[in-house]
Amino acid sequence: MDIYFDRTNQKYKLTLNGGPIPCGAQLCQLREEIIQEIDKLLDLPYQFVNKYNADWEAAWEKMQRGDPKPVQKIKHPGHVYILKSNGKFKIGRAKNLDQRVKQYRTENPFGAEVLFSVKCEDFKYVEQEALKMPLCAPIAGREWFELSEKEVDEIIKFLKTYEIQT
Repeated sequence: MDIYFDRTNQKYKLTLNGGPIPCGAQLCQLREEIIQEIDKLLDLPYQFVNKYNADWEAAWEKMQRGDPKPVQKIKHPGHVYILKSNGKFKIGRAKNLDQRVKQYRTENPFGAEVLFSVKCEDFKYVEQEALKMPLCAPIAGREWFELSEKEVDEIIKFLKTYEIQT
C-alpha cells in the first residue's frame, strides 16, 4: 500500500501496488490472503521449535532405554572393526578396511583375523564410544585388550546398532 500526494487534485491518494484500492468482496478476499500469509510466517518459529523438541525427546527416550547415543552431525563414514591376534583383541577404525587389515597382517608376527566389522556413518565417534565401554580395559598401552567371549559379544552388539543398512 502506498500513500502519495496527487499534485493535480492537491490531495493525498492511497493505492495498492500502484493501482486503486479494491472494494467490497475484493477487499475481503485480499484481507483473508494477507491474514493467511501472516499466519504462515508466525507459525514458522513454532514448527522449528516443535521439531527440535520432538527430536530431543526421542533422543532422551533412547538414552533412557539404554540405547546408544545418537550419532553426531559431523559424519566420518568408514568401518569400525575388532581384530583378534594371539588371543588379544583390538578395536579400531578405518576408511579402507582391507588396506588396514593387510597392514596389521604385515606388521604383526602372529597375524591378525578380522573378528567383526561394521560400516557406519561416523566411524570416529563409534570407535570412541566402543572404547569407553567398561568392558574395554587396555593392556600394554591403549591398542590391545584381553576380552572374554561375552565381552566381545557385547561390543559386537553395541557396534551393530550403528551399522549402515545397505
